[in-house]
Amino acid sequence: MRVRYLLERGRRDNSNGRTAEATRWFEQALAASQGDALPGAAYYRVDALHMLAIAAAPSQAIEWHRKALAAADAATDARTRAWRASLLNNLGWTLHDRADYEAALALFEDALAARIEQGKMGNIQVARWCIGRTLRALGRIPDALGIQRALAHEHQQAGTSDPYVEDEIRECLAALSETLPLRSDEEMAKGRVGPPEVLNSTVRLDEYDPAWPSLFEREAARIGGALGDAALQIEHVGSTSVPGLAAKPRIDIVLAVADSSAEAGYVPALEAAGYVLRVREPEWYEHRVFKGPDTDVNLHVFSDGCPEIGRMVRFRDHLRTNPDDRALYEATKRELASRTWKFTQHYADAKTKVVEEIMARATAD
Repeated sequence: MRVRYLLERGRRDNSNGRTAEATRWFEQALAASQGDALPGAAYYRVDALHMLAIAAAPSQAIEWHRKALAAADAATDARTRAWRASLLNNLGWTLHDRADYEAALALFEDALAARIEQGKMGNIQVARWCIGRTLRALGRIPDALGIQRALAHEHQQAGTSDPYVEDEIRECLAALSETLPLRSDEEMAKGRVGPPEVLNSTVRLDEYDPAWPSLFEREAARIGGALGDAALQIEHVGSTSVPGLAAKPRIDIVLAVADSSAEAGYVPALEAAGYVLRVREPEWYEHRVFKGPDTDVNLHVFSDGCPEIGRMVRFRDHLRTNPDDRALYEATKRELASRTWKFTQHYADAKTKVVEEIMARATAD
């Protein structure tokens, strides 16, 4: 087919920096494809438009990208329509390079949906990386970091690595330390059942207390007794779960239930055992937090299989076995705890950078 020959000539010139010559070949390929009624002509028509966008000056590239996308959308055969994901990605990066990040994000999200439909995991991961990169550009650093962290974990599980993901994690961590603002009073009130507790003081840290594991065991027995088989996992997490680590004298517990959004399945039983629901965050893994009946406890509830459970446990296990990171974490905590905070959550948020640094190493172990 003549159009294929023209496209290959254009690609060769474009690769060698002869953009003007390449553009003429691509224009000829487009004209040939439009007059070709043979099967597959639509596919090469989209290819020609796609290459014209690549060879074009930035001011013209967007229009060529849109024409290519429109041609792919209008196609009736699956092979031509499969161009859509790549074209959305290319247009997204063109807009990203022009700092039109919101428009780029929408295109990358559409590209992800197209990649998921195609079912190739490598391409799906790249599409997610693009979304994370754009979120960072928009200043949505925690969201961006969450995506890259999830990708890094998937690579670790598969025995692979991606330097682009690792670079983004480093960039997010650096940006986080510079741009993460304190939550406003309105943000602190969001998701709280009742008003947030005001601290307006420094944060109390105690030396490690060997009694903390026993306090956890007592609470775990109480939770298990209240929920029975509905308690799918109960773990001691947070600083009180790490021998030798100074901590706020508050026992953090993570509980997995079948569906944390289905409160009827566990909230009444916990309340009957004396626990009080204090936090409801449906937008973040349907997270719930209860306070204990007679011990200072934060009982975190997630659905079974939630990645945050694995993250909490992995962080705990890493600190238990890595004295250098344990010392780094304690030193950071002590410095931050010496400051005055309106809410304890502000102190917790300020630890994000060191937590993410340590988590990156824990994930790589």
